[in-house]
Amino acid sequence: MAIPYNPTGNTVGLWHLDGNSNDSTANGGNGTDTSISYSSVNGYFNQGAGLNGSTSKISINNNAILTPANAITIGFWMKPSGAPETTDRIIHKENALTPRLFCYKSL
Repeated sequence: MAIPYNPTGNTVGLWHLDGNSNDSTANGGNGTDTSISYSSVNGYFNQGAGLNGSTSKISINNNAILTPANAITIGFWMKPSGAPETTDRIIHKENALTPRLFCYKSL
């Protein structure tokens, strides 16, 4: 089954996580995986990213798309494997000087 969404001119970043963390837009926001496993067991349409609950993350390096001038909308699907802890982060922007997007563990 094909993934039902492709980027439009208004999409600044799109990560299908179907075997990799590449950005499907022309904006170059490809991710770097740390302790990520991709398989059809993890995916809804094809392959999905499996996070191990402790060291897994997807980092997106400094990119203008991560410093929006206005409000943004972030949407994603996830399949939690348990209740979150108070220190868990799903999406995190490190800081203004080093804007990186981290996607942490599968809760």
